[in-house]
Amino acid sequence: MTLTMPVPPQIKQWTGALFLWRHDRYSGNRPSRSRCAYGFAARMKFSTDRPYSDPEKAARKLLEIANTIEAIQEDGRIHIEKINAPMLYKEGASPAEYGAGLRFAIDKGWLLLHESGTYVKFTPAGAGLFA
Repeated sequence: MTLTMPVPPQIKQWTGALFLWRHDRYSGNRPSRSRCAYGFAARMKFSTDRPYSDPEKAARKLLEIANTIEAIQEDGRIHIEKINAPMLYKEGASPAEYGAGLRFAIDKGWLLLHESGTYVKFTPAGAGLFA
């Protein structure tokens, strides 16, 4: 159980004035940070196009990477982390570009993605691209 004592009205008035003074002091005539950041981001443009912004280019690069990896002997599986790490970190693709490229390769029938998402396999059409 806590005991609360009534606060005299003079102190309530003083703390409200102090709060307003600090708010005025720190806000000043400067624009807030959010307006500056969003204004700058709206004006920012990339100087060149990203190399894998086209999903077909990203898919073809994914296939090149997957072709260099040795598949598991019994059924031709290629673990997905052996593809995504080189694509994201070595090639410099963004996660969105990587995902778009993987979806494009699956939609074209070049790769089969297991339902768990842990590995991919080449289809005959995908293997035919490198024959």
